Amino acid sequence: MSEFFTQLFCDLNKSYSLIIEDDGRVAYAYLYKEEDMFGSTINR
Repeated sequence: MSEFFTQLFCDLNKSYSLIIEDDGRVAYAYLYKEEDMFGSTINR
């Protein structure tokens, strides 16, 4: 279960979005183009 979750869309091109999620131990960021994830970051 996430303690924090948000999805942000690019103002110039709505097919791009960024999802940020924090479960209290690890933070994740996912970069999407339409339905395909093409980047991610994990911070410990």
